[in-house]
Amino acid sequence: MSRGKDDPLRVGVAGIGYWGINLLRVFHEVAGCRVAAFAECDARKREAAAARYPAARAFESLDAMLDSGLVEALVVATPAEHHEAAARAALARGCHLFLEKPFALSVASAQAMVDGFERAGKTLMAGHTFCYNPAVERIREEVQSGRLGRLLYVTSRRLSLGQVRTGVNVLWNLAPHDVSILLYCLGAVPERGAATGSVFLQPGLEDVVWSTLSFPGGMRAHLELSWISPLKVRDMVWVGTRRMIQYDDVDPAARIRIYENRLDGPAQAYDSYGTHLAAVRSGDVSVPTLPNEEPLRREAAHFVGCVRTGERPRTDGLHGLAVTRVLEGLERSMRQGGASVGLR
Repeated sequence: MSRGKDDPLRVGVAGIGYWGINLLRVFHEVAGCRVAAFAECDARKREAAAARYPAARAFESLDAMLDSGLVEALVVATPAEHHEAAARAALARGCHLFLEKPFALSVASAQAMVDGFERAGKTLMAGHTFCYNPAVERIREEVQSGRLGRLLYVTSRRLSLGQVRTGVNVLWNLAPHDVSILLYCLGAVPERGAATGSVFLQPGLEDVVWSTLSFPGGMRAHLELSWISPLKVRDMVWVGTRRMIQYDDVDPAARIRIYENRLDGPAQAYDSYGTHLAAVRSGDVSVPTLPNEEPLRREAAHFVGCVRTGERPRTDGLHGLAVTRVLEGLERSMRQGGASVGLR
C-alpha cells in the first residue's frame, strides 16, 4: 500500500502491555501519522485496546499485522527477548522501526540491526524516552555549554518496589534510562565499567545492581538500580567545578535544581570554622522553568518526523548500539565478580 507525501504515516504497534498501551495512545495523538493496526497475543488486552481505538485493526500476531500491508512504520513494545525477531520481521517487510528499550540484549544483535536498517535506508530509532525529556535536554545544555565547569562525577538512583520483570534483570530493565541520559548529555561513551548485583526474587536475575562508569578525562558515574526499594526514586546529581545540578524526575514542581555551589582549592586543615566556610562557595539555587510536555509524546513526534523527512533520530540505531555495548559490558563485569572491564 503506497502513501502520498502528504498522507499520514501508517503506524503499527506490537505489544499492548504496560508500556505499549501508552505508545498506542501517543502515536494516536501525534500529527502526521495514524495508528493503522496493532498486534497483541493476549485476547483480553487486544479486545480492550480495540474498544478504545476502533479505527486501528487488531491482530493476534506481529507477522499477521505486517503481512496485512497496513503498516509502514513499526513500534515495538514486546518483551525484550522478542526485539531481535521483531526487528528482522520489520526489515523483511521494508518497515521503519521504533524499538523500545532495551534496544537489544547483545552488541551482536544491535550491530546487526544497525547494519540492516542502514543498508535498507530505513529509519531505526531506540525508545530512550528520557532523551526527549525537557529536564534532560536542559542538563545537556548546561553540560555542553561548560556552565558546570569541569564535570567531576554523576550519581544516579533508579529505585522502586517493582515493577519486576521476568525476562531480564534490573540492569537491562532500568539502566538503559540512565546510560542513555549519560551518553546524550555528555556526548561521550565510557571507557571502562564495573558492576555488582544481588539476587533475591528470581534465580539468576539480579534485583539490585550497583555500577560505576569511567569516562574520558576522569569523570565517573555511579548508578544504583533496584526493584525492591520502599522508596520510588528517580534522581541524578551532576557535580561540576562551577555548578551542580539535581534532577528529580518524581518532583513535578522542581525537576531540576541548579546550585551555584563549589569548593575552592584542595582539601586542607582549616585553622578556624570561618576559614572552612570561606572555602565553601554556597550560591543561589535556581529552579528553571521547563516546557510542560510529555516526553513520550515528543519522542513519538520525533520518530514520525524523522521517517517523513529522512532526518537521523536523536536516539538512532548507533545510539542504541552504544547503550547496548555499555550494558553488555556491565553484565560481563557482574559475571566476573565486579571486575573492571573495557567498554569500547
